Parts: sequence; C-alpha cells; structure tokens
Amino acid sequence: MRKCVKNNIKIISYYNYTMKLLKPFLLCIPLFFPVTCEGFIMPILQQTKTIINPLHLLEPNRANTPEHYESQSQQLPMQKNIKNKIGQIMNLIRVHHIAPTLFLCISGGWLMNPSIFYLLHSVTFVVFTINIILIMSASMAINDLYDIEMDRINSPQRPLVTGAITKKEAIFTIFLLLGASEYLSLKFLPSYLQTIMHLAIIYINIYTPILKKILVLKNISCAALVSLSVFLSALATTNKPIILHKNFDLLLIACNLIFTGSWANEILLDIRDYEGDNQQGLATLPTTLGKQSSWTIALLILYIGMAINSMTMAHLFNLKISSLFLLLTTPQLYYFFNIIKNDYSHKSIETYMKHSNKTLVAILLFIQNIHFIHF
Repeated sequence: MRKCVKNNIKIISYYNYTMKLLKPFLLCIPLFFPVTCEGFIMPILQQTKTIINPLHLLEPNRANTPEHYESQSQQLPMQKNIKNKIGQIMNLIRVHHIAPTLFLCISGGWLMNPSIFYLLHSVTFVVFTINIILIMSASMAINDLYDIEMDRINSPQRPLVTGAITKKEAIFTIFLLLGASEYLSLKFLPSYLQTIMHLAIIYINIYTPILKKILVLKNISCAALVSLSVFLSALATTNKPIILHKNFDLLLIACNLIFTGSWANEILLDIRDYEGDNQQGLATLPTTLGKQSSWTIALLILYIGMAINSMTMAHLFNLKISSLFLLLTTPQLYYFFNIIKNDYSHKSIETYMKHSNKTLVAILLFIQNIHFIHF
C-alpha cells in the first residue's frame, strides 16, 4: 500500500511540474484558438490553479491543521519582506541607470568593431562592461551613504533616508559589488584594463567625500567618468593602438558629446538640489553663482560641445552631415529652455533629463551608422 502511495506521489509531482511549465503556453493558446480551446484548455487551467500537494496522500488531514495555516501565514510576510528588500536594493544602486550605461559601453565597442557577434563573444569586452556596471552601481550606493543628510531634503524617498535599507546592508552591497568586480578583473582582464578598474574603484570612493566638495571639479570629474566609459569600452575591443583606428575621430566626437552633455546635466542637477546643498554648506555653482548664472554656464557648455562636434563632422564628411547632427540636438535645446521658463522647477529639470537621454541615444546611433548615410 505504501509503495503504491509513493508511486502516486511521483506521478503527481511530475504532473505538477509539467503543468507549471505548460501553463504559460496554455494561457496563450486561447488567444489564437478561442472557440476550439474553450471546452478543452480552460478546464485544465482551472485545475492548475490549485497544485496538488503529494504530502497530503501520506497525511490527509495535515492541510487542515492549525499548525499548517500558521506556517503558511508566517511564510507569506517573510517572502514579501525579501521581495521588498531586493526592490529597495535595486533602488539604492539606481538599477534604471544600468541600461544607459550598457548602451554607452556597446556604443564604444561598436565604433571600434561593428559586429554584435564579436562583441558578445569577446570575453574582455563583456567582462569589462559588466565591471563598469558593477562599479557604477556601487558608486550610487556610496553616494547615498555620504549624502543621507542632504537627501533628507533633496530626495526624501531614498531607501537609506526612509530606513528601508540600513547602513550595514548598504555597505555589504557595496563590498559585494566591488568584490565581484575585482574578481572578474583579476580573472579575465589584461593587466592594463585591471589597472583602469582599480583606478575607477579608487575614484568612486573619493568622489563623494573629497571631489564632490570641490567647486567645478565635482562636475567635470563626474562627466569625465561617464564619457570614459565609452572610450575605455572601445579600448577593450582592440589590441592595436586605438589612435590608428579609422573610427577614432568618431569615437572622440562621441566622447565629447557625452562629456559636455553630462557636464551640463550635472550643473542642472545641482540647480535641482539647491536647497539641500545650500543648507549643508556644499559649494556648487548654483549655491555660489546662483541658479540663472549656472543655467547659462550649462547652456554655453552645450553650445561649445555642439560647435566642436559639428565642425569636426563637416571636416570629416560634409556640411549636410554636420547639419543633420545639429538638427538632432534641437529637441534637447527645446526642453533646456523650458527649465528657465518654469523657474528651474524639479519637474522641468527631470523632463529635460529624460529627453536629453533620448537625444543622446539618437545621436550615438547616428554616429555609429554614419558611414551608411549618403548625401
């Protein structure tokens, strides 16, 4: 009898496992065959809502005991807490920045070697890209650790401010990310790229406590780090001197575009955080020169970057290519002028950031495929 029950347990276990695998496909079938599936598929889906527990064969009344319901009620909050904690850690490292960082790395690699197959099968490029994402994520957590007091004013929803993440958990996350980066660097990267990774880790650890307190340098250093992600990703795809590559000039245009754009963005973010920075006595362009002067400086930086890039494109290609490049930047300038029209409101700055990222993606795609454009 007991042997028969064990066989039934195996059969039911296989059934449960199979139905879990098939359920997503069964759910899609009625979309294409609603009439024929109404009498056959839907009853099966109704049965899969309750998965059979094999242990009930051995202990028929176990599911109805108070202990069973108590254990179930204890497991649900625990699972919910774990899910919430993971979500807050993702918020801490600003997981939404991973996709733009990945795009910048791929852009740099593509300019040097326009082959998805090569980029995906290049261990050096893939590991280097992962390391950049890990270090970027760790830098976000480090910044939040140092800026708790300012975030109470500027960003009260941050997880360290709300208490959703403790300082110990943030520090553990940072060590985990940087430890993984160090391991991958030492295991897979050549010595010169290992050195770059070590310097990047040193930089993110001194940025908030030291460089962020130095007027102008904080903006320049942050913008330089973002633009270097493109340059260094390109460096990771080739063993030859990068300056000899045919697309080296385009790489410089891309780096200049990202550097000037990021520099202007950093100034605008300082305008957004004016109240908190002013209360904490942090020296930024807005707290030193005022919001209007800072906005004007950011606009000049954008204009200078656009002028240099358009003249370089006119020299490398022709005036039509240069004019198309300038045309792609017009949406960004429209939202930039909206900031001053809306009295430097948080919403107008956030809107500009969103659209400037879209403009950046469009221009980088244009630069990557510029050889296929003929006028």
